[in-house]
Amino acid sequence: MNTGPLFVIGCPRSGTTLLLDLLAGTRAFGYVSTSGARRDVDESLHGRTRIYDTPVLGGALYIHRARILGAAARLGPLGRFARRRLPSAIEPWEFWEDLIPAFRPEWGDGPAVDPSADALDDETVERTRAVVDDLLRRQRRSVLLSKYTDFPRIELMRAIFPSARFVHIRRDAHAVANSYAVEIESGRFGTWEHREWWAAEWPESARDHWRRNGETMLGFAAHNRNRLVAVIDRAVDDDPGIIDVTYEALAADPEATLARILDFAGVTTRTDLARLARSRRVADTNERWRTKRSAQEAALLDEILTPEEH
Repeated sequence: MNTGPLFVIGCPRSGTTLLLDLLAGTRAFGYVSTSGARRDVDESLHGRTRIYDTPVLGGALYIHRARILGAAARLGPLGRFARRRLPSAIEPWEFWEDLIPAFRPEWGDGPAVDPSADALDDETVERTRAVVDDLLRRQRRSVLLSKYTDFPRIELMRAIFPSARFVHIRRDAHAVANSYAVEIESGRFGTWEHREWWAAEWPESARDHWRRNGETMLGFAAHNRNRLVAVIDRAVDDDPGIIDVTYEALAADPEATLARILDFAGVTTRTDLARLARSRRVADTNERWRTKRSAQEAALLDEILTPEEH
């Protein structure tokens, strides 16, 4: 039975956060949470996820924690207490960057390519394994669940965790590009600041197309989505340690999709799976972009996301 980490990967805005949250709610995995996003925090914080192990109450707390935190936020000190006591699984960039210097390429100091294992040394590998083992011990789990977006980092993570497995989640290209652009336009993603770094690794035809069409954020998001999906596709092709799922399947039948992933990961715990899947009623929002974009913007997306057209 596989007991290596399970990593959720994919292009930004493909549903990785939703999938992470649902898998964490099955109580099959340990994970980095909002209580301990960095390695140098008080390590006892990693154990706070065990509140969800409480019989009967624990499952309900996980499922309804967003509502609880929303209500508590209006009550001042009680809200801060609730946030500390009801942690959620997160995309732990700081945790991995602190442990693995090569995890994120340096902006502008090299090409925007999938980080490899070349920069790893034995000390980094041993330290990372030890920290993860300690996190799992504190949470009383045997399998780590984590996620990250953009590059797949499969070679890098397998050099540290040889039995690691990966779940690649895909989503409708137009929905991803639109949502990616919304995050860039809002300033929540810092990708735009480094747009030339990213674009340097696109095919020349994509760079030319982006510049001819005004170097817009929407055009950037669509072209970068194409590039990242191509990189991921090459990395996951015919790899038995990787499973593909879709956002659309997750929305249509979350329980069946989660059960398939748990079987692939080699874990048998199904606590709260059915109730969690029922409570989260995942909506398929793929068509929402059509009401947010002008006819000209929709035409631009169609052109970029249909490769044979340019």
